[in-house]
Amino acid sequence: MTNKMESKYLMVLAIISYLEKNATITNTLPNYSPLYTKMKANILQVEILRGMKETVTSGIPISKEQLKSDLIAMALDYSRKTEAYASINNNIILSKEVHYSKTDLKKSGNAKLKDRALIIYDRALANLPAMISYGVNEEGLAAYKLLIDQFTEELPNVRLGKSGQKQTSDQLIQLFKENDEILSKIDLLVEIVHTSQPVFYKGYKDLRKVIETGRSSLAAKGMVTDASNGEPLKGVRISFDLDGNKAMTTKSNGSIVKKSAEKGRFNVKTMAAGIYIVTASKIGYVTQVVKLVVNTGELSDLKVELVKD
Repeated sequence: MTNKMESKYLMVLAIISYLEKNATITNTLPNYSPLYTKMKANILQVEILRGMKETVTSGIPISKEQLKSDLIAMALDYSRKTEAYASINNNIILSKEVHYSKTDLKKSGNAKLKDRALIIYDRALANLPAMISYGVNEEGLAAYKLLIDQFTEELPNVRLGKSGQKQTSDQLIQLFKENDEILSKIDLLVEIVHTSQPVFYKGYKDLRKVIETGRSSLAAKGMVTDASNGEPLKGVRISFDLDGNKAMTTKSNGSIVKKSAEKGRFNVKTMAAGIYIVTASKIGYVTQVVKLVVNTGELSDLKVELVKD
């Protein structure tokens, strides 16, 4: 993907996470649910296409065997979930329709595997409203269907050629265009709670920023202040960890670690792109944990307010 797409991708991931954590607020917004569901389904498709695009441009062929392996794993997952739902609800017909073992799927010819995967998909989709508690949702099924379609398209080919590369690029462009339109509508909905939910509103607006400056000598900068009086805090320990992983640059236990200077400021020169968990701590204050989106070639700005313990 282009740098601009990568920036938007990381921004949307952060927005989705933030909206999920504030569901009690967002669920009150009119017509919000279908917009959120579509945006999440789009980003799952982007993740699949993103991986395919990177593999193609690196010169490594995307084989039918890899697609088949991925499809078997996903089909088996939805087969188990749907069968569990059918068994609990005494739906013997549905249980039999989706009952496939890993061996059944692995021994299937390509055409038969596609047909079986579609059967599982269709039955899960048909029972979707009742299967959310079983781990089945619209965005997950959208990603599953995309994988089925990709496997089907790949059947006559050994490699994803130039036409396939262009198709992937076109799909990515369309998905980002759709999410731009969705986010514009969500922006308007969030304005409804500008006054009633100022903290949520500010957090959303901060994450919504996609800075496209191209290059920056710093990856991130920030400032820590005392929440009671706004005074800058010196000596605050600030650690950065990639969400779910340790950071690339290490200084303490795999984290990027900084301490705020005299005026409460801190800078980080080198950071891999991603979503970071930032922990700010100082004796006498309540430790605060926030998220920070870092994009390649862009400067991320973070302001932290600590409350006295």
